[in-house]
Amino acid sequence: MKIGIIGAGAVGSLFAERLAKTGGNDVLCAVRRQAQADDINNNGISILEEAGGMSGENGTATEGGSLSALVDTSGCEPSDMVLVAVKSGATESALEQHRALIGPDTVVVTLQNGYGNHKALMKVADREHIVIGTTGQGVNIREDGTIVHAGNGPTTIGPLVSDSEIAKGAAEKAAQVLRDSGFEVRMTSDAEDAVFRKLFINIGINAVCALADGNNGILLRDRQLQNESRGLVFEAVQVVNDATGRHYDADEIWTSVYDTFCRTERNFCSMVQDVRKGRRTEIRVINGAVAELARDAGLEAPLNSMITEQIEMRFGK
Repeated sequence: MKIGIIGAGAVGSLFAERLAKTGGNDVLCAVRRQAQADDINNNGISILEEAGGMSGENGTATEGGSLSALVDTSGCEPSDMVLVAVKSGATESALEQHRALIGPDTVVVTLQNGYGNHKALMKVADREHIVIGTTGQGVNIREDGTIVHAGNGPTTIGPLVSDSEIAKGAAEKAAQVLRDSGFEVRMTSDAEDAVFRKLFINIGINAVCALADGNNGILLRDRQLQNESRGLVFEAVQVVNDATGRHYDADEIWTSVYDTFCRTERNFCSMVQDVRKGRRTEIRVINGAVAELARDAGLEAPLNSMITEQIEMRFGK
């Protein structure tokens, strides 16, 4: 199968390597820098496995698959499947730049952080071929550029259009491709639920840790920061319930968020890593998404609005 990966950062690289090497697919990475394209084309993608990671040797694709990279994909034919793995703020521009990879029958998958990425996908892809979800794969990039697979977690996906047989078929196709490449995949008819549940966790961790410049464990050690996190989560749950008609239990969601602090206390979340490297944060699709959802529904989200402004004032939009 021909697969395009738009964005070969930590997560994109892991999926590209597995889809090519384990799954035997022909994988093309669409990247921003020619130096990165040259490195992938000359050396493949190597993944350092830590405890809990998937087994397998480092390196490039095995026989039957291929792995390559391009900066300019304008002359390419559409892929059978495209995985969008760029930072959320870059989604629209990346899709426009690499829209040649997306044809009328291309299955387009997003596992990105935050809420609302599907809106950008709908501008270039058939909505019945859009698959949304989340992944529990733990991947990060060290300062020396090493890609580290720190732990396995399930990938949950489902069709954007839940009542369409075509859409269900697209999601099942994506699930099978990922399973054949060694990923644990859970199918759901309500993928938006999985997106919201991960959003609540990101809301409770990312911005608070970024402002404190600490790992997730700081939310266990500092009661004031923990209370701030709890306030953001409870407000987000209320907004989502009121704006969408869903019925999340705030105490249950908070328990899930707190459990994540405990399980990942040594981890530096993606927003802390972005801030430390001077990169644009994903605040607009995390806390900012709650603020936008509230505005659109005639509601208020003062805590999430305020922390969104604090991040943008301190670290830039």
